[in-house]
Amino acid sequence: MCDRSLVWKVWIRSAIRRNLHGTGLRMLGSGCVCALVLGGACRGDHRERDPQASIGAGARGPASRDLESISLESRDKSSRARRKQFPGHEEGSSQLETSRDPLRVERLSDSRAVPDGTKNAHARAFRRLPVAVSDGAPVGAIGANGIHLDSIELGTGWSRSRCEDLGTQFSISTGDRVNVCIRVVHPRAEEDVMVLWKKEGRIARRRKITIRNIHAFRTRAYLALRPEYTGSWRVEVISTDGAVLGSASFEVVE
Repeated sequence: MCDRSLVWKVWIRSAIRRNLHGTGLRMLGSGCVCALVLGGACRGDHRERDPQASIGAGARGPASRDLESISLESRDKSSRARRKQFPGHEEGSSQLETSRDPLRVERLSDSRAVPDGTKNAHARAFRRLPVAVSDGAPVGAIGANGIHLDSIELGTGWSRSRCEDLGTQFSISTGDRVNVCIRVVHPRAEEDVMVLWKKEGRIARRRKITIRNIHAFRTRAYLALRPEYTGSWRVEVISTDGAVLGSASFEVVE
């Protein structure tokens, strides 16, 4: 029977020097602890002790080399398994986890697309905004603080901040209003946008909407239909600095 205290002293010293984690030791079981470290006979082990094995500080006997080999082999297997499960993703890479989903990467890339003609200061503010998976690309201009729309729809119905019965032609005889539904992405600060209803290029109605202090806010405005409203219309959403965040054209018929 070997001295347990001596065994653990040697093991701790060896682990510190070689940065081993004890994986191989736990796998082999406590019954072989003495044999691994001392290379000799222990409880239930009738092999003769190797007279050349050393247990001095910094010694590197056959048993220690075997244990290190087991640990390295275990780490190599884990690394190969990760590479097989996630091809192209290496340890230490700064690659985002989302890169494993090409469709998601494409969506995120599209949502960061800056429209042509955007001012540099507006583009920088836009790029500073966080990106949610559900965010889309801007459908119009970008405001000074990065505010933009990623959705604008027209419909006769409205439910849960979304338009229903979508279309671009609305009849006075079958409906009483036209809804414009928008999704606004902006910094987390309350601000206003202006909705302009233009008939034949001239402003007929306007309404201010307050955008709450959340990343993305869905809201709507509507135009009540009247007999004199037949003709070509365009609705525009304007930021406080005058950027046309989004627009949509439609026809009002009898």
